[in-house]
Amino acid sequence: MAPTGLTIKSADGRYIRLIEHALQSYGSSKPDNDYATSDDWFAPEIAKIIKEQDEEVLKTADVVKKEFSAELDGEPRSFLISKFPIFAEGRRPVGIAALSLD
Repeated sequence: MAPTGLTIKSADGRYIRLIEHALQSYGSSKPDNDYATSDDWFAPEIAKIIKEQDEEVLKTADVVKKEFSAELDGEPRSFLISKFPIFAEGRRPVGIAALSLD
């Protein structure tokens, strides 16, 4: 079975909900502070990719699907990511949800 991750974060990039398996997939662990950002949870090269994808979702207010590869713990890994905006009242996204498949 392929590992699946789920994250929900506010539009300012702070995680509201993150399935801990998602952290393990990226070779990370939970930080001490609540509402951490990608910079707090992930290695710099992974955080950069995550933030770029988030910016695209917020800019387009649409679903963004990406595939990317990275070396984690000395092993090549590939990820399929689907991110989509979360809306409250109005047309601007208030958050981002993401599903990832390793």
